[in-house]
Amino acid sequence: MAWLSILAPVTLAGVMIFVPRIPQPQWYHDFADQRALIRGVPNSFDVLSNLPFIGIGVAGLVITPGAAFISSFERTDAIVFFIGTILTAIGSLIYHLRPNDTTLVYDRLGIVIAFMSFLAMLAHESIDGAAWLLPALLLIGVAGVAWWRAFDDLRPYGWAQFFPLVVIVALLFAERPRYSGQTAAMIVIAGSYTAAKLFELWDRRIYHALRQTISGHTLKHLSAACGVLTTVIWIAARTRR
Repeated sequence: MAWLSILAPVTLAGVMIFVPRIPQPQWYHDFADQRALIRGVPNSFDVLSNLPFIGIGVAGLVITPGAAFISSFERTDAIVFFIGTILTAIGSLIYHLRPNDTTLVYDRLGIVIAFMSFLAMLAHESIDGAAWLLPALLLIGVAGVAWWRAFDDLRPYGWAQFFPLVVIVALLFAERPRYSGQTAAMIVIAGSYTAAKLFELWDRRIYHALRQTISGHTLKHLSAACGVLTTVIWIAARTRR
């Protein structure tokens, strides 16, 4: 996967050069389901649907020490990924209690930690001894969130969200799987994330189509959690090829 060390900076530079600045739309904070179904908990479903991330993240931290890894770097990446998953849940919970740009920072910091460490785990299957990779990717991800807040520009954060998905799809065609079940796991993970983005986009439409029982954004959280659960199952059950 040496191509990753070239593709990552080239695509990031391309986004920053050729894509116009993308400001944070304020309508983003206006979610469809704002019901306080639990007293004192506004946006109850969007808040509570973060809880599966915590349970799955803890499960991941429990299974990681005894799981099969080609390198110790992958194990560290996986641990950081599951910590990022838990931080994402906490940050998203804080955000949905009071949605605004300030609280959204907590949500997005957890997300970039999870995404960048997952990307590092995939890369470390082929790049042996690259101790710099995880810190570098985490720095890029956190810098993307900082850039957004400083300049109201979502381009680097958007890259940090979508580039790992590009890598997953590329792996399905360009690399021989190093672990059993890897192809199936990558398909489910990519599918879960794609579905989550669609649920997010169709938040209000889904809410009204389902007679105001559950919103697209709540389903986004649950779909993304399925992707993380797939990662846990794959790491726990896989063997080296």
